[in-house]
Amino acid sequence: LTGTADFSVIAQGSTPIYYQWQFAGQNILRATNATFEVAGIGAGALGLYTVVASNLVSQVSFSATLGLAGAVALQSQPQSGTVHPGATATLSVSATGGPPPAYFWKFNGALMGASSNAISIPNFQAANEGTYSVLVSNRFGAVPSSDATLLLDTLRFRAPQLSGGVFQLHLSGVAGSTYVIETSTNLSTWIPLVSNNAANGFIDFSDTNAAANALRFYRAITN
Repeated sequence: LTGTADFSVIAQGSTPIYYQWQFAGQNILRATNATFEVAGIGAGALGLYTVVASNLVSQVSFSATLGLAGAVALQSQPQSGTVHPGATATLSVSATGGPPPAYFWKFNGALMGASSNAISIPNFQAANEGTYSVLVSNRFGAVPSSDATLLLDTLRFRAPQLSGGVFQLHLSGVAGSTYVIETSTNLSTWIPLVSNNAANGFIDFSDTNAAANALRFYRAITN
């Protein structure tokens, strides 16, 4: 990697105006003008640059990312969620790069054959539940997306785990619904622990008092 990159900013306000350039959140020594040059660019110089402009009244900041020309960059990730049985599930990503990148979608680690930035799964059923991801690539390299989990929106607890005296569980249900998680030691008297909105259909819950009881049951009800 070679070359230089130039950053500049125009700030208006009462003078004097002071400038401080930063890289990855850290001040850059002697970078205190409205312009800043990154010389001899190497891999370590790629990332987020910020300039803080200030006067005696206030301060503002502006940021820009320095990357490789043409390299693939993901602007948005596929999102996890729950899907009503028989509905169509859609996942998408946004990416930049030149030449335009290719997309390779995976379901539970296996290639699906889809080749655009968005996929649709019609008539979603239990066989479609799992983890989805996409590899975005062009001749400059490839970038994997984060994993997105899609499940049917039937109300259920998943993956309970007791670790260090803390009981952890995951609730999936209808996206946008509010659920109350309750606990009992005798399946007769139930005590509400928390009420949360499952914005994308999922709620993660930790019970720090679980180890204090020989028996402890859980249930979720719609609020």
